Amino acid sequence: MLQYDGSQQSAEGILGYLINQRKPIVLDIQTQMVTDKMDLNDTPAGRVLNADICAEQKEFEEKLKRVKIEMQYREKVQRMEEDRRRLNVDLEQLKLEEAEKARVNEKSGKEMGRKMRWLLRGLGVAAAWTATVLLAGALGPTSAAGLGVLQAGLQVSKRA
Repeated sequence: MLQYDGSQQSAEGILGYLINQRKPIVLDIQTQMVTDKMDLNDTPAGRVLNADICAEQKEFEEKLKRVKIEMQYREKVQRMEEDRRRLNVDLEQLKLEEAEKARVNEKSGKEMGRKMRWLLRGLGVAAAWTATVLLAGALGPTSAAGLGVLQAGLQVSKRA
């Protein structure tokens, strides 16, 4: 029996032998499938091929699973980025609204203080302080309007 050792000389020797034989060569797989009526998967060659195909299929399925996970991750990241952008827009809008409310409160507080000073000038100091405290408490002493009322009360009491 001739055996191939990987060299060109070995290959040429096997080919020369086969050419000189001049009799039909029947491969084992031919005998197994034609004479023995075996399916390809039942032959030794078929089992080797099937094992290779199964290994490649398993590798492909693992790659597919990793790609799906990566796609899901990227979709989540994209959704999070979109949410972040929307939240930033909402935050900026809230900041603008709060700044506008503060401006309006400051303006109304100054106006309220001006009106209170005018009103309190006509009252005595005790009555003016009672009115000031009650009104500031109702408006909320830390609000711009409440602070305006308290300031007006102080200014009137200093003059009295």
